Amino acid sequence: MNAVYDHIIAILVVGAIFVGTVVVMPTMSLINLQAVDQQQLRNTALNVFNAMLLGRGCPSDWGSTFPFDQNNVETFGLAYSEECSMYVLDTDKVQRLDQDSPGYIKYEYAKDLLKLEGYGFSLNIFRPFTVDWDLEIDETTSLVQFAVKVTRSEDGAPIPNAQVSVTIMATA
Repeated sequence: MNAVYDHIIAILVVGAIFVGTVVVMPTMSLINLQAVDQQQLRNTALNVFNAMLLGRGCPSDWGSTFPFDQNNVETFGLAYSEECSMYVLDTDKVQRLDQDSPGYIKYEYAKDLLKLEGYGFSLNIFRPFTVDWDLEIDETTSLVQFAVKVTRSEDGAPIPNAQVSVTIMATA
């Protein structure tokens, strides 16, 4: 009779393990799939970032050609075509992104060149710092005072040891 109870307990234990596995496995698979999707999105964003900021595009001077026709652009890249340093943007190419400038590249066309099917992108370019200056001239003593304040645009924090060059020309 002990063998019958042993078999019943074994069947209950195996059944509990099976039911637990059936309940837990889909949850674990969903978490793993979400992690894989997030990593794929990161990789896609990195590839787009590199293509836009490190790639020169084809032709490499597509922003400087006049008259501009977006259909002549074969690959999209904003890097300066004559510079070896990384992350230097070509101002002519960046201006082609502005809808108000004459001859701009449309968002959908740039998205197609970057092969972003089902995705989109947003590019914000802003000045990393703000320069405020104050010039005071005392006409009686001919004393000129010049003050410069350099701060981060992001939070207004001062930039210590910022190097500023000033040229003051006085005429009599």
